[in-house]
Amino acid sequence: MQKARFFGVALMAASTFALAACGGEKTTSSSSTSGARQTAAATNRPPAAFSQCAVCHAVKPDAPAMIGPNLYGIVGRQAARQEGFAYSRALQNADFVWDEETLAKFIENPQGFVKGNRMAFVGERQAERRDAIIEFLKTAQ
Repeated sequence: MQKARFFGVALMAASTFALAACGGEKTTSSSSTSGARQTAAATNRPPAAFSQCAVCHAVKPDAPAMIGPNLYGIVGRQAARQEGFAYSRALQNADFVWDEETLAKFIENPQGFVKGNRMAFVGERQAERRDAIIEFLKTAQ
């Protein structure tokens, strides 16, 4: 019984340490969300909202594509132009530049913005979280 209890306490401590190391941040109001967004941009650390993106996308210079393309330098880039990534035909045929407006629309509803793209992500409906992701991507240049 004591062994199981010790294991549970150790597991909780390890989990807390792992979450802290990931830089996850918990916010409870829009003003703290804004502050978290500014902090993430200032330190070039991804906001908590980016964790759903990081599963498929790297954001480092010269990092290889993962399931999705490397997002380093995406702001200001023509859509579907990163070498070494096999984009869907829908994105290959898209004619736009990734700016704040196009990123916001795509992140909110990828299939609605570029019908037929292969990104499985359903979208981020919370504007504050989209804004935090975009602010972070703007720093990754």
